[in-house]
Amino acid sequence: MIQFNLIRLSVLVSVFVGIIYVVDSSDYERFEEARIEITKISKNNECIGVPIVIIANKQDIPCARCCADLERSLALHDLTATHPWSILPATAITGDGLLECIDTLHNLMIRHKKTKSKAKKK
Repeated sequence: MIQFNLIRLSVLVSVFVGIIYVVDSSDYERFEEARIEITKISKNNECIGVPIVIIANKQDIPCARCCADLERSLALHDLTATHPWSILPATAITGDGLLECIDTLHNLMIRHKKTKSKAKKK
């Protein structure tokens, strides 16, 4: 798994509007590492409130965990207060589910933008 380096990335990107985090849903031993990385991302000041889509990749592998299992393993319920999020199944090698993931991120970003606009008006 590639470590998420927000400091290096924030030099390239001045404003985060959405985050995609890909998890190998068949690699149980790295779920804790993924949970820690998602927590770091969610607590970073640059990313507060930014919508997150978690892609549960490798769903074509028989031992892959389903999204509900990953939701528990990654403690995604902890994100609810600070981030709109969604977890979706995908198989990157065939492209199955990837368009749905992008579409979901787009919808979360639109809702987040509307929510921010309403909050500014108050």
